[in-house]
Amino acid sequence: MPAAMPGPLVGLLSAVALAIGIAYNHASSQGMRRTFSLKERYRLLAETDELTRLANRRKLLRELEVAVAASRDVPGHFIMLDIDNFKEINDRHGHQVGDAVLIATAREISQLDPALQGGRLGGEEFGLLIRGQDEVRVRTVLGTLQARLAAAAPLGITFSAGVMRLEPDGSLSDLLRRADESLYRTKRQGKDQAVWSS
Repeated sequence: MPAAMPGPLVGLLSAVALAIGIAYNHASSQGMRRTFSLKERYRLLAETDELTRLANRRKLLRELEVAVAASRDVPGHFIMLDIDNFKEINDRHGHQVGDAVLIATAREISQLDPALQGGRLGGEEFGLLIRGQDEVRVRTVLGTLQARLAAAAPLGITFSAGVMRLEPDGSLSDLLRRADESLYRTKRQGKDQAVWSS
């Protein structure tokens, strides 16, 4: 600055420059926060089933793939679960009741166990990923879910399930195929139960 510039004017210019810098910094950080918040919101929307608020198929399968790779060190189980007679529920009581059944199932799944991650695979089919628990604990979790859903509103809910232990050398597609086969064996054996894959 020119040496002849009056002191008060120098002070004023400095204060204005400082104020502009603070305002710019504030606006910039607010913009960054909004951008981060929007990105996080879109990520959650992309990974969450709209009706049940559980993880959607894409998110659950991604978590399952990670769990399979880590299963040499951390044991894991995957349960493919299908609500029994869901088409009849929709036909007899209407789609609104069908949606309520899906929501009630999702609510009970989400409250089961901190070691469990649930997701909706599609339609009336759910997937449950349980890490770090032995077979006894998995059976207990399934029994608890069965009891809670039997008493759930708007009407008692039963399910069939195929259960399998994660194997580190197995592929995701093979795991899903075997879980699906176990599920259909359950259906053939009378529903309202779980079949463990050999």
